[in-house]
Amino acid sequence: MTLEKSDNPDKEPDLCKEAAWKTADPFVYRLLKEERKEMRDHMTQAEELLWAKLKSNKLGVKFRRQHMILGFIADFVALSCQLIIEVDGRIHDQQKEYDENRSFLLRERGFRVIRFTNDEIIHNIDSAIQRIKELLNVPDPSRLSDPTLPITIGPPPSGEEW
Repeated sequence: MTLEKSDNPDKEPDLCKEAAWKTADPFVYRLLKEERKEMRDHMTQAEELLWAKLKSNKLGVKFRRQHMILGFIADFVALSCQLIIEVDGRIHDQQKEYDENRSFLLRERGFRVIRFTNDEIIHNIDSAIQRIKELLNVPDPSRLSDPTLPITIGPPPSGEEW
């Protein structure tokens, strides 16, 4: 990926290259489009808070919400940076293996996946936005310490150390 520079110093540069928006198989799209619409129309409080910070290129890149990639619906994605942001509610406590497999498949396709809990967004959105900005400024995923590992935010689960 490349960074683009702007001649206008007041305009923030596009941090990542442009990308195509058609990321789902047409057959899968037809199957999931109603679920996608339902999810867009009924976002959680945390998703609404985060969307208010991401929409309209507020971080210098275009984010899409409830966007289909492969056979999945990503909460938010900056396609030009191949960055997916997931906001997980309590249901994700019971589907960790599914989420790990999904993240693995998305990473195999070149996406980076970052996960936040609803509580992290609701109670510490500024920290979440700062972490997202840091990832947007990494133009090449290979510059991450290990791009195959899921990106986590916040303190480790109780009893674990960093």
